[in-house]
Order: sequence, then C-alpha cells, then structure tokens
Amino acid sequence: MPPGGAYLWDVFWELEETRQAGWGALSFTYQEIDAYCRTMDVRLRPWEVRIILAMDRARRAAFPKPDDPERPTVTRLASASDVDAFERAFDRFGTVIDA
Repeated sequence: MPPGGAYLWDVFWELEETRQAGWGALSFTYQEIDAYCRTMDVRLRPWEVRIILAMDRARRAAFPKPDDPERPTVTRLASASDVDAFERAFDRFGTVIDA
C-alpha cells in the first residue's frame, strides 16, 4: 500500500459488502468497481484499481477452499417454512427494533 493509500481500504471494504458469491467468493469485476465509482462519485486512477484488485485476490485466497477439511460446513438444512429455524438464525444478529 503506498503512503497515504489507506483510503483504498475503505473502498475495498465497501466493495466487499456487495461481493457476489456462487460456490465461493467471486472476484471483483471492472464493472463492479466502475458502478461503485459512479454511485459513490469517486474517481479511481488505474494504479488504485490495480491495488484494489490485488487486495481482492489476497482476500479470496484467505477463503476456505472447497476441499479444505477445516472449512465451515452446512450442519442443518431448514425449510423456508420453518419459522422457528429462521428466528433462531436471525436471533444471532441481536434484537430487532421496529422503527
């Protein structure tokens, strides 16, 4: 990271919040970065985009691989109609406050 480049972490984590996933984390695309820049009114220079893409590669390398025996696995499947299961899952996020 170049001196004064800490702001790129902010951009990276904002992009991370919208990361697409299939059977694993998908890489950021130029289209996603472009959409972020247009939406947030940010101008990134090419070298900044390259740094964000390098950060993305490093982040995805840290995700568990499908054949890793230590990776988290599904321990229980729940039907969408199993209201109790969904309430238990969302209870982990804390109290819901109706506005």
